[in-house]
Amino acid sequence: MRNGLKVIAAIILAALLIGAALIGLFVLLHDVAPSWADPRITDPVDRAADIGRVRTAILAVVAGVIAVVSATVGALSLRHASRVHRATQSNEQARRANELYAAAATQLGSPNPAVRLAGIYSFDRLAEQEPQLRQTIVDVWCGYLRIAPEPEPVDPAGGQPSPVRRGRDREVRQTIQRLLAQHLSVTDHHWSEPLNLDLRGAELVDLTLVDVAMTGELDLRGARFYGATLLDDSHFQRINARDAQFLGNTSLSGTSFGDLADFSDARFDGPFEAVRARFRQGALFVGSSFGDGANFTDAHITGSADFEHATFTSAGFDNAVFAPAERRSTLVDSAADARFEGLVFEHASFDWLSLSGAKISSTANYWEASVHIQVGGPDGKAYRAERDPLFLHDLLGGSVTDPPGRPPAGRRPR
Repeated sequence: MRNGLKVIAAIILAALLIGAALIGLFVLLHDVAPSWADPRITDPVDRAADIGRVRTAILAVVAGVIAVVSATVGALSLRHASRVHRATQSNEQARRANELYAAAATQLGSPNPAVRLAGIYSFDRLAEQEPQLRQTIVDVWCGYLRIAPEPEPVDPAGGQPSPVRRGRDREVRQTIQRLLAQHLSVTDHHWSEPLNLDLRGAELVDLTLVDVAMTGELDLRGARFYGATLLDDSHFQRINARDAQFLGNTSLSGTSFGDLADFSDARFDGPFEAVRARFRQGALFVGSSFGDGANFTDAHITGSADFEHATFTSAGFDNAVFAPAERRSTLVDSAADARFEGLVFEHASFDWLSLSGAKISSTANYWEASVHIQVGGPDGKAYRAERDPLFLHDLLGGSVTDPPGRPPAGRRPR
């Protein structure tokens, strides 16, 4: 763009110079021509002097025109050469990038885990050099994680996986996980592009995405998580973990979710922590199971909060905030209380539920839930009742808005 403007300016300048030269020549001929064309002037010296001045002027104009034309042609040639150089350089860079990509892909397909590991790092170096390839390289990494892990070899002597060979493919997978976490985290190695991670059905071990900022989509549908899964103090704009299986402890503490977070039918076998989590457009835990307790202390869910058919061994929602998006300005009466609005526990099953200081609005739906429940009573003490959520009305003595009665036969209120 800048070179093009320079060429245009050179052409305009050339046109102006040529015009000025022609005007000067015209003026000179107008002044001089009568003297040497006048038949009354017979002195050969005077006539020769006039003709010499005209000849000199004409030669000067011609030389100026030639110089201007040469400069313009040179500028155009330079612009063309610059374009050719850039195109050649771009083609060479693209050819080199394709060669590096092909070499890394070949390494990643090797049966030797050490060679595959080298391929992962080759892809990482290529992504640093060619930012436009980052999403493609992330897709390759995620594709590897979606492939079923290699079966561990069996030790012929003892019938158990060989300690020497155990975990060789696991090292490759965890390297991919570590590089993804590194480039999604807010560090010097952060990739600012809105990257999408397609980990549907992937098998992940000790996944750690802490202090990451992800503006793309994190697709975890049907994924299996082994060991600890740590997604703390991060931001995920879009996350879908339907049917995912978290076989170890899971932590979302301090993490915010921009769009509706979907954990429907997910299975959490270990402890689940969502302390101080922020669900800005709601959370779906429909049909989810929490095998070792769920902690939503100080969590904040704005919008839909659906736990229908969820199963809990124990759950804590102390000081949590559940409210529809249109009522953000009236979420909490005090820091010690929790407010539940638009909260669905229908058909949910709890062995123990803590709702200390909770206020239940008429939009809360906990009909037919199987509950051992604890709430803060009007006297400040904790009370417990079993299997009958309707005790909340009698226990709290008016702190329930529009308290429900028992539903008529064949119906349950919404």
